[in-house]
Amino acid sequence: MNPKPILWSLLAVIVLLPSTWVAWSVYQRSENEKILNSVSAIISESNNDNSANIESLQTKIRDIETAISILQRISPNAKELYQQAQTNLTQLQTRKENLSQLLETELKVQQDIDKAETLAIEAVNIGAKPRITAKEWNTAHGKWQEAIGILQRTPKSRFVSSQVEKNLVSYRESASVVATKISGEQQVIDLLNRSKSLAEQAVKIAQNPPHSTDTWAIAYGKWQQAVDLLEKIPASTSVTAEAKRLLNEYKKNRDIILNEYRKRENLETQAKQENEFESFFVGLSSDTKDSLRRLKGLGYARERFTSACFQIITDNTTNADLAGRGFELTSYASGICNYVWDRL
Repeated sequence: MNPKPILWSLLAVIVLLPSTWVAWSVYQRSENEKILNSVSAIISESNNDNSANIESLQTKIRDIETAISILQRISPNAKELYQQAQTNLTQLQTRKENLSQLLETELKVQQDIDKAETLAIEAVNIGAKPRITAKEWNTAHGKWQEAIGILQRTPKSRFVSSQVEKNLVSYRESASVVATKISGEQQVIDLLNRSKSLAEQAVKIAQNPPHSTDTWAIAYGKWQQAVDLLEKIPASTSVTAEAKRLLNEYKKNRDIILNEYRKRENLETQAKQENEFESFFVGLSSDTKDSLRRLKGLGYARERFTSACFQIITDNTTNADLAGRGFELTSYASGICNYVWDRL
């Protein structure tokens, strides 16, 4: 084997190695510089605090992550370029952490807005029903209050603070309206319950008749008060239907009691008049009594008898005789004549 070709080959490798290494180094530096240049725009943009919404913030974070990934490809062998890359990496990682915290806050705010809006929609749906009970109004008010509480506790937002404030104003107004509805419902429920209580009292008072006019009058007054309270209930409440039904029932009961009162009043008036007429008749002179007896003995019909009796009474009695008793002569004479007709 001839050693010369081998020797010449070894000499060629020895000569080429340094130049090849130099060329590779130049190439690597050039590539690293390209890497730095390729992320310079991202580094510059990451320092601009110009994100307008969550989407642009998320885009900026993704760009920073891309730049970090690119810079991490620079080898420590690049020396100065590597040091520069590490400096940029530190800045970008810090910036990413800050933007990630901001993103987390903004996502939390948006989550709170959505949660509050869901509660608001539920409250609106309750209020849209045709007939709403006080319990349902309380439920709706609770949802408005819960939505308000969520927005009051939500962190300060860079992007949607105005929306949070706008929603708070709207929710507070709605909660106030519902609070008024609750107050109104409570008032009509109170009217209904007071009316029912008065009706129960009226029923107890009127039990086990007959009663005096005073007792019937008290029962009538209770029914009338119950009716008056029901008539104050508006047409668009949760108890309107029940109030209308009870109103018809209470009016009927009130009228029944009023009729009983009037019948008893008439009976008591008649009894009082009879006592008065008896007392008056007893006080008549003997001649007047004899005249009335003789008149009755003639067998006249009631109308003719009372006409003649009337003349006798008025001839023998004056207004002064009756003034102290609160009677008027003409009407009293007519009454006494009918009394005499029935008694003689």
